[in-house]
Amino acid sequence: MYRSLLLVFSACILSSVAQKGILDVGKDIQKIVDELSTDYGVVVTNNCSNSIYLKCASADDAITGDGSDDDDWWTLDSGDTLSWGFKDNEQGTTCFWCYANNNGQDARDSGNWYIHQNVWGHGNTGCDGAPGNNGGVDDNGLTEWEVRDDGMYSNMCGECQDGSVFEKYSDWGPSP
Repeated sequence: MYRSLLLVFSACILSSVAQKGILDVGKDIQKIVDELSTDYGVVVTNNCSNSIYLKCASADDAITGDGSDDDDWWTLDSGDTLSWGFKDNEQGTTCFWCYANNNGQDARDSGNWYIHQNVWGHGNTGCDGAPGNNGGVDDNGLTEWEVRDDGMYSNMCGECQDGSVFEKYSDWGPSP
């Protein structure tokens, strides 16, 4: 198995050097390492009729990247998705949460017209409200969420028919 992995890894490096140049190889290697070291993933899709502002984090890491602002907020247009992968910490206490709002900076500052939802974690370790099925549909490790006009939904509930049904977990808060 390791020999096959090494061959695939080597082929990716050679392909990257041939197509992009030596400077981009480091990024490709990091991407491969990240993918191999990921056990779980979270996908949050904006299915609202308008854009939303979304910030997701754990106690250790905010989800950042191209597209997030200096305060780690993402603007997701209707239909856009934010996703990330990770490993559970050694203590089994990883908890990811998301804040969503659709009313701009004033709403963020006021703490109103938002949703706060634990999107992945273990309820017995303080991550209350996260779905109990961290293994994902078919044990693929993926937890899926939809932000809708009336709240936040996930397909990881016990009665979600193997991920084909989404259950409501939270409502929007009051307007600012």
